[in-house]
Amino acid sequence: MSTKHPQSPVQIVGWVIWGLETLVIIGSVGVTSMTGSLFGHYSMMGSGMMGGSNMMSSGRWLIGLVSIWLIWRVGLQILALFGIWHLHDHNADTWPIILIVTGVLGGWLYLIPGIWGLIYNGQQRNQGNRNVQDRRKVN
Repeated sequence: MSTKHPQSPVQIVGWVIWGLETLVIIGSVGVTSMTGSLFGHYSMMGSGMMGGSNMMSSGRWLIGLVSIWLIWRVGLQILALFGIWHLHDHNADTWPIILIVTGVLGGWLYLIPGIWGLIYNGQQRNQGNRNVQDRRKVN
């Protein structure tokens, strides 16, 4: 049986932000599908998206742009998932920096756990260095 490490406050905030971002993505897919079916008689999942003589209509361009946006955001969500999961691996700065880049590329709320993770990991490293220096002083 494996032991589960407790989540840091940084990771808990990261998971909350990840959940909110996921809800935004799911909500935008729903709104886009409803809007496309109401105004253009096309939905993202519908059969009218491909083919037909009306290929260059504005509704199809909108659905195409939203599809690209959706793929981009899902990719950022997957990257953020791993970033939050491995936020404190060996107190390295790699995953907090990846969260900051994810925040800059689209999910700006990921800047919060990214920057906080850099600060938190830096404090943990400094605390570890102090313990080593204190042991050297005693010996």
